Amino acid sequence: MDYSSLAIWLAILTLGLLVAEFFIPSAGMLTIFSVISAVISIWSGYHAWWDNSPVVWWIYIISFVLSVPTTIAGAVVVLPKTSFGRRLLPDPPSGEESRPYSKEREKLLELVGSIGETATLHAPGGMTLIEGRRYHSESDGLMLEPSTKVKVVRVSGTRIVISPADENMTDQSNNQSVSVETNSDASERLGEEKLDFPFPEE
Repeated sequence: MDYSSLAIWLAILTLGLLVAEFFIPSAGMLTIFSVISAVISIWSGYHAWWDNSPVVWWIYIISFVLSVPTTIAGAVVVLPKTSFGRRLLPDPPSGEESRPYSKEREKLLELVGSIGETATLHAPGGMTLIEGRRYHSESDGLMLEPSTKVKVVRVSGTRIVISPADENMTDQSNNQSVSVETNSDASERLGEEKLDFPFPEE
């Protein structure tokens, strides 16, 4: 193969490798090969035309230089719009397709602030019953027993996040207060009982 044929075929190979870089993950190896191919092509063209046909040489150089950005633009802009390009690069999914649970999530967002009851133990995931319907749920960092009144505080993915309802928390606080008062009263009574004995007479 003479220098002129080698220069043309390597120029075509260079452009082909640049296009392939957009479709084949190669970690930059195809780009390196395309640069090597371009250098050898220019070297071959120099030996083929510089001495005998300088005009052909400059036509080759200008065409080669202009064809590189044109080929890249075609690969990025034009090729995806062709039938061949659509087979190589399928259309990206629409917003609805990329969010298959968007409608379900919107319904769950409407439940924020609702009061329900745990149907199962949450440690932290489980099921919650709200208005007669079960929902996948997770507790907000607490272990919840079944039949605990809860409130929906937010949505995480396709699950509702729940926390104990205010009434339940108030009842727990009252129970704790009563328990503390009872223990205090018991201590006082115990102290009185300990002191309730006759002092020895001198």
